[in-house]
Amino acid sequence: DPDDVVFVMDSHIGQACFDQAQAFSESVDVGSVIVTKLDGHAKGGGALSAVAATGAPIIFLGSGEHFDDFEAFEANSFVSRLLGLGDVGGLFSTLKEMVSVEKQQELMDRLSKGRFTLEDMGEQFRNVLKMGPISKVRKTTTLRGVSCSPLAQKGAKTETLTSVCRQNNR
Repeated sequence: DPDDVVFVMDSHIGQACFDQAQAFSESVDVGSVIVTKLDGHAKGGGALSAVAATGAPIIFLGSGEHFDDFEAFEANSFVSRLLGLGDVGGLFSTLKEMVSVEKQQELMDRLSKGRFTLEDMGEQFRNVLKMGPISKVRKTTTLRGVSCSPLAQKGAKTETLTSVCRQNNR
């Protein structure tokens, strides 16, 4: 017997998810739900139907094809994105993961003294690159009044920032 039966749902099927989840849970005892394909236009509202039909919690969200596009489910972040408010909390936690508190404090000390070098700028660019594509960051945050459209266009790639970082390291 398995420890956990996972119902994996495609976020694009929307409200039809209830019927699919209900049929699945009638056959097996569903222990948890994973919502996939949240990288498109779908916001994942059908996930709520899956939870209602199975009585099982959502454990992970998938927003792409790579391992780092797989994130643990957090209710507040999910509901904020579902309502179109963005996931500012998720953005801040991502930023905290990228830069240690000590490094942040060192940078703030240098900035307060008016010292911001090309090395500092290169380090900031590298931190932005660690977050992934700007278009992905923008989709998850939806910060009102902030436009990243020139950076998120298909032609704008991370090569530009990478090139700046490389030139800075010479």
